[in-house]
Amino acid sequence: MAFAMFTVSCGEKEETIRERAEAGDPEAQNDLGVIYTNVKEMPPNYRTAVKWYRKAAEQGNAEGQSRLAYWYSLGMGGLPQSDTKAAKWYRKAAEQGDENAKEWLLKNVKLKYEVKSDSVTITSCVKNASGELIIPAIIEGKPVTSIGESAFRDYTSLTSITIPDSVTSIGRAAFESCTNLTSITIPDSVTSIGSSAFRACTSLTSITIPDGVTSIGNSVFASCSSLPSITIPDSVTSIGDYTFYNCTNLTGIIFQGVAPAVGIDAFSNTPDGAVAVVSIEDQASFGDLGADWNGLTVNMSVSDMITALNAQNAAVATARTAGRGDVTNNPTSYNLVTQTSYNTVIAERDARPTAEQLANVEAERDARFTEDQINAMTTDPTIGRNAAGNMQVDISFIHSTDLQTFTPFAVNPAWVSVVDGKIALEFPPSDENTFFYRLGVQ
Repeated sequence: MAFAMFTVSCGEKEETIRERAEAGDPEAQNDLGVIYTNVKEMPPNYRTAVKWYRKAAEQGNAEGQSRLAYWYSLGMGGLPQSDTKAAKWYRKAAEQGDENAKEWLLKNVKLKYEVKSDSVTITSCVKNASGELIIPAIIEGKPVTSIGESAFRDYTSLTSITIPDSVTSIGRAAFESCTNLTSITIPDSVTSIGSSAFRACTSLTSITIPDGVTSIGNSVFASCSSLPSITIPDSVTSIGDYTFYNCTNLTGIIFQGVAPAVGIDAFSNTPDGAVAVVSIEDQASFGDLGADWNGLTVNMSVSDMITALNAQNAAVATARTAGRGDVTNNPTSYNLVTQTSYNTVIAERDARPTAEQLANVEAERDARFTEDQINAMTTDPTIGRNAAGNMQVDISFIHSTDLQTFTPFAVNPAWVSVVDGKIALEFPPSDENTFFYRLGVQ
């Protein structure tokens, strides 16, 4: 297929077209690409033409998309040859009704299909199909609504498949044993996935189940040994027998809703420690955290863990604030020390003697005379009869200036008198009163 070489037929001047193109008009951008393709220079400036086709295509201009695809299919105009990229842009153009695009897709993808009433079912394609497969949304003017049973089974050279959003069902074993298939884009329009649809796609690392699916059939992903994780939308209410059997790298399955009904050995032969990641709201339907659910360990998503932890911290903070208020209002009920009682204890502590003060008191105590020392400093008392046969008490005095050395002290008879029946010694003023005196009774 080739495009006719023609100039712009509307009669508009090139300068005006360029002004509109540079202002962002996609139709003018496509027209300017046509001008550079056909008449601007000899040979034509294909690189510049492709630049303007791309600008038009990226703004949704169907003719620009179809022409950009054409240059990709040829590998000209500075573009690498790529049927994959050609198919991408032809598909966009075909969805807008471009006939050139529809023709190319039917010829090059070589899909086999059945037209039933007002819809199309894809049944297979040429066996040597390889690389990226893009299924068109419209064939013969009718929407493609289903991928038939075993349509691409054992197509081992396909690496990726794009399914249009016109498709509502994928048949049994539709992509089974596509062993080099690494990714599949399934649109939200799909509501039904048949049993074994992707069974033994051993290179599959990424697939998203659309929100419209309510049931996942038996063995749909069995033996997808490279699949590390998958998300089950909240629309799914049942998972069939052996659905994820022998998915030996499947360590995490994210459930966005309540626990679905599960068939026999749905998760058998998955890695030890594989987890069912659930939300806080739906966790009860799976069991306690850490519990076994159909061979998976119930776990919580990181975001929900953070939410739960934040909620817990907020509750603790609230309780702490409330508790602090209770204690402040009535501290004695909690056997806590008030500021007043604390101040009393501190004052009592500060009133105690310091170590230095205690040492001084002990030194003063130790400097005092003992009873034995006092007895040693007294004279020997004597009481007895005199020569006349009368009782005689002899009183003698000793004195000292240092309490260490004592000497006899003679008493002057003039100092002695009897006052109120008591012997009184009256010393005259002198230096003697600065002495220490001790007396003894003889």
